[in-house]
Amino acid sequence: MGEAMKSPENLSQILLALLADNPDIQMFIDQATTILGNPVAMVDTRFRVLYASEKLGVHNPLWDTTMAEHYVSEGIINAMAREEVFKRFQEGTGAFELDLPDGFRGIRMPLFYRGEYCGFIGVYNYVRPFCDTDTEALETIAKALTVLYNADPNILGRVKDTRDDLLLELIKSGSPEMAQIIMRRNSSLSFGEEKTLVCLTRRIDGISAENVAFGRLKDFLRYGVFYHVSAIYNNRLLLLFSLEKATCNTKKSILNTLHECCEKYDLHVGLSYEFTEDTFVPLAYKQALKAALYGQAREKTRPRLAYYEDYMLDDMMNATLRVHRASFYAHPVVTKLMHYDEAFGTKYIDTLRCYLNHFCNMKVTALDLGVHYNTIKYRISMMEEISGRELKDNDVLLMQLEYSLRVHDFEQKHKRM
Repeated sequence: MGEAMKSPENLSQILLALLADNPDIQMFIDQATTILGNPVAMVDTRFRVLYASEKLGVHNPLWDTTMAEHYVSEGIINAMAREEVFKRFQEGTGAFELDLPDGFRGIRMPLFYRGEYCGFIGVYNYVRPFCDTDTEALETIAKALTVLYNADPNILGRVKDTRDDLLLELIKSGSPEMAQIIMRRNSSLSFGEEKTLVCLTRRIDGISAENVAFGRLKDFLRYGVFYHVSAIYNNRLLLLFSLEKATCNTKKSILNTLHECCEKYDLHVGLSYEFTEDTFVPLAYKQALKAALYGQAREKTRPRLAYYEDYMLDDMMNATLRVHRASFYAHPVVTKLMHYDEAFGTKYIDTLRCYLNHFCNMKVTALDLGVHYNTIKYRISMMEEISGRELKDNDVLLMQLEYSLRVHDFEQKHKRM
């Protein structure tokens, strides 16, 4: 076969005959390895290794990392980014060489299916230097692979769940009303009961190392016990988890996985409320996104999970302050107490805030502030005297005071943020 391999035409015949005898993709990759004399890997657009050489033993940090994680190592990805390999892939400019870390080299050939870039074949000169004919041989191998693509597109790892596209369509709809129209058109599809939407907010620009992080997370969850659908929208990864049959341990595992991923890849993750109606998806997306942004603003140096329910009141305050300043909403009682504190150095506003936070329980308020019960009783009577309003047993007034203080506190916090 050595002489025949020098001719791309003969090589094509050999590969096609191999596919006709046994259309096994692993056997095909192993044969390509023999032809090229170097290890070969077939990779999808998320840098997930779909197939790789098995019969040619290679011991190299780059190759070992790739095989252990089933993803191209980040060292290789960074080298490809430096040489604008991704752009050239999408433009379909053919095979080309690139410098790899540790003094190695590689040849890449983009793969296309029905005109769409769907991955690449990579050959690494860990065993012998490249020959002039290797590029032509690699191109011939890529062409032969199209036979397999047409027979079974699943080998590319590109076939998505129809619900993935539906999720993206619902998010783009922006409102429950439009989502209802979309769901009527897709009446046969459902995301099930009890679900939550997760938003990862780090930017993804084309093909990058962030894609690898997102791809690894999605694959881990997909092949685990965590049923979900996914979409990428406005450079954010969105995951919709079905919690209908999820146990407490399953939910905990999902959260642990998300937390590990955001810590490792510097991501910020927001989670929506749990909901049942599919038409709530566009609103759940807004909740998850806002949660992630609030969490990121509050703790920029350490990414973490953020739940919308923890920031719901902040979100309400933010919407309120978009209309008017906090002073516009301040109840006269709050205004009078603030002026009194400024004039005499008292802390009636702090006492009122603590009192409201503890549902008007004077005993708990006293413990929290570290003062005697009678001190709180006295302060409340003084607040009533200063404001001219009875605070006890006045639920409407107490709610107005709490909202006034929350708007004021959020405005002060927002200035610092």
